Amino acid sequence: MDAAKLGLWGNDDLTATVKCYSGSQYYQPLPDNVRFVHSVAKIISTCHARDKDELCSAPSLYVLGTVPEGVVKPKREPAFSLGGVVVSGKIWFGAQAMNSANGVAIPECSDADALFTFVSDTLKSGSRPAIYFDGTANEEILRFFPKGVDFPEECEDIPLGGAHLNEATLKIILDRIHERHMKTPTASALSGKLWSNKPKCYPTERAEYAVQSILEIGLGTALGNVRAKREGTGVYGRYDLVLVEQDKQDSSKVINHAVLELKVIRGFTSTGAKVADITNQTAVLKGVKQAFAYRQECGARISALCCYDMRPNPNLHKHSGRGCQIATDFEVEFWAWPLFSTTEAARDRLAENHLNKEA
Repeated sequence: MDAAKLGLWGNDDLTATVKCYSGSQYYQPLPDNVRFVHSVAKIISTCHARDKDELCSAPSLYVLGTVPEGVVKPKREPAFSLGGVVVSGKIWFGAQAMNSANGVAIPECSDADALFTFVSDTLKSGSRPAIYFDGTANEEILRFFPKGVDFPEECEDIPLGGAHLNEATLKIILDRIHERHMKTPTASALSGKLWSNKPKCYPTERAEYAVQSILEIGLGTALGNVRAKREGTGVYGRYDLVLVEQDKQDSSKVINHAVLELKVIRGFTSTGAKVADITNQTAVLKGVKQAFAYRQECGARISALCCYDMRPNPNLHKHSGRGCQIATDFEVEFWAWPLFSTTEAARDRLAENHLNKEA
């Protein structure tokens, strides 16, 4: 992930945009790949609702970029993002939002290998981010190639909509985001921003904001047409993240799949003052009630309290799942992950867990 593209660290004015903008550019502050995945997923979802048989009659490929000049003559679709175009059987080139696109016909009798070769050798676009959809094989999955079809092994399957989303699949996605982008200061470009003093295990003053930003990006990539909407205000307060899907046929309607309440568990403040255990316990109790109330208000199927333990010896994750009785009472998922201020601390914990397992 590219911190510069996100723009949240140097220009906090963008926060207001993310919070309140509800138009077609609500995800504009996010990285290019996130916007690209979400845009293509919305278009395919709209086409699926309009004419599933047509959509699934042939594969389609979406490439982030422009058609190379002089190679082929593309068909321009200036209102591509409205979903009124027959997308099957073509390779579509466009910008992140895919508001307009240029289509190139897939050569006849092409399997995936022949299609990818055509994109690489003829269209000279094999290194650009791409999304492959083949409804004849699986109409619920997009295959995303962040480095392009030249690297077919480096791909990620992204569910098209939120119908598949349940507690188990959401936890797997959050586990993956934690492992790849948050666990240590070197895990990603943003994870180092979680700490004000790494050797002393002091979190940054706005650690919750940093966690929220990383999750917004990670969930935006992993959930296709479902977006992570942050900092909304309701009757019971301000929620951290809600996973929302726009209706495929009526854009004025949305489905709220899940509410995520985020808490950072600290051992110290950003300046080194010790944080009492009772302070963290109170935060967890408050978080459970918040997740419950927000779920009730927005009618979501899932609510979860997500805790990120930044103490010198994080152990809250050992109680993850059904280890918190009050969360169980309110039917709120309780999940926790350790965040290590140094890679050495993470290696020590890994070695400790390995030895304990052998014992």
